[in-house]
Amino acid sequence: MNARDFLQTPSQHIHRELIAGKTSITHKNEPFAEKIYAVLSTLPVPGTFVRSAYVLLDDTNVVRPTAFWISPDFRCQPENKDTYIGVPDLIIEVLAFGAGRLVRKEKFHLYQSLGVKEYWIVERWARRVTVNVLNNGLYNPQGTYYQRMVHNFTSLVLETDITLNRLFF
Repeated sequence: MNARDFLQTPSQHIHRELIAGKTSITHKNEPFAEKIYAVLSTLPVPGTFVRSAYVLLDDTNVVRPTAFWISPDFRCQPENKDTYIGVPDLIIEVLAFGAGRLVRKEKFHLYQSLGVKEYWIVERWARRVTVNVLNNGLYNPQGTYYQRMVHNFTSLVLETDITLNRLFF
């Protein structure tokens, strides 16, 4: 299936994505996603944060990350209120139970190959954030940050500190 056909197919309120031309059903984390978005949208950074919209990355990939950030140079553009076209600079995914392979392997490689500059994997139950930063076309782990061990980390793409207590409480 291609991306345009996927977007035209009714979703029947199911959270789904298209990865390499194949549909994947994923779990929602709506209350926590709303909290992540609320925290990020208050950061003093230029650009736009978007919560839970479809992102048409290319002809065979449409994702619906927890949140993403578009820099002022607009590599990613809104098509309508629920769909964006292009590659965001930062993608944040809250890991749902059972979604580890999709997020840690498939999306990791997809985002890396398409040039997403920074990719966060948030594990709510473990209260940790794993941050991957693109360097010469490959993700380098910036770090895995546990709320009980560190208070904040610096997002290199956003050029600001992220306070873990605000994300998890």
